[in-house]
Amino acid sequence: MRLLATFVVSPALLLGLTAAAHAQALGTAPAEEKAIHGGVVKTKDAPKVDEKKPEITAVTLQAGGLLNTGNSKNVAGSAGGTFELRRDSNGLTAGIIGNYGLSPDEKGDLKSINAGVAQGRLKYDRYFSERFSGFFMTTGRYDYKQGVDFRLNLDPGAKYLLVSEKKTQIGAELGYDFQYDVRSGAVVRSAGPEPTNPDEKIKKTAIDHSARGFVGLKHAFSEQVNVSMTAEFLQSFVNTSRYRFNTETIFAAKVSDGFSFGVGFTTRFDNQPAQGKTKLDTTTTFNLIYAFTQLPKKPEAPKEAAAEAPKDPAGAPCGAPPPPPAAAPTTAPAAPPAPAAPAPTTTSGSTGATSGSATIR
Repeated sequence: MRLLATFVVSPALLLGLTAAAHAQALGTAPAEEKAIHGGVVKTKDAPKVDEKKPEITAVTLQAGGLLNTGNSKNVAGSAGGTFELRRDSNGLTAGIIGNYGLSPDEKGDLKSINAGVAQGRLKYDRYFSERFSGFFMTTGRYDYKQGVDFRLNLDPGAKYLLVSEKKTQIGAELGYDFQYDVRSGAVVRSAGPEPTNPDEKIKKTAIDHSARGFVGLKHAFSEQVNVSMTAEFLQSFVNTSRYRFNTETIFAAKVSDGFSFGVGFTTRFDNQPAQGKTKLDTTTTFNLIYAFTQLPKKPEAPKEAAAEAPKDPAGAPCGAPPPPPAAAPTTAPAAPPAPAAPAPTTTSGSTGATSGSATIR
């Protein structure tokens, strides 16, 4: 009879241990623990943190100058600034820059203007994703040496970030450019065939329509040195033989908190400039740059209060050993209580918004 009981009890015990092991592997409490706890202990969900879209406020100011006296007399100065604002899916960028220089006239006085440029730009971006956006940009420019009293450019288009990493960003833009020139006293080439009347060759205003392509690169060699490079190409629809190509390169080296020293080089090429003007203009600048950027702090997950051990219907904590019996029925030692289930753990994580200057323009 004892042998029969052994054959009957052993498979049942083995089946019970196997079921308990499978239950623990699936994350559920075995039946024996249910009896101790009075129910399954549920792990609390990790605290949720709302993921916010980037919010950026950035200001950059730059200024530089040059002064020569004695045998060589000239004076030149440059100044500019940019402002960038990003809120959710909307971005706004504004910038202004100016260069001015004087050289000696025939009498040796610093009265001859050798450089005079002023340009302002306003751009709005609508981000459909962190890499893709549509934009509208307007630019106003004055250029004394090119004979441009005022140039207005309207540029709608789309932008896509080809590379968006912590140290490197590469973006491309494609769109349309509308240009309106006012050139007082300057010659503007007419579109189409040359007019027979010489007086028609000279006019004070001109309109052009072009396709526009733009590529920009930003790379940080280290926390102290970075470079920014841009290239812009415009192909006229009105006069297919006319095109323009502009580039800009800026190296900046950090000298202290917020301040950097920058060297800039720009080129502006027009294969059909105004009469008497050269096709290529270049500008080299040396500037002291101050930059201020305000980024949102990453949201922190709220500290979770220590989870209290659930209690069974009798009011005692689950897993606590039962109270000792009032009187031991036999002299044999009491069996140890069943081991308590491991305390539930919760893993909390927070997702911070990653921000970046998606605007390379």
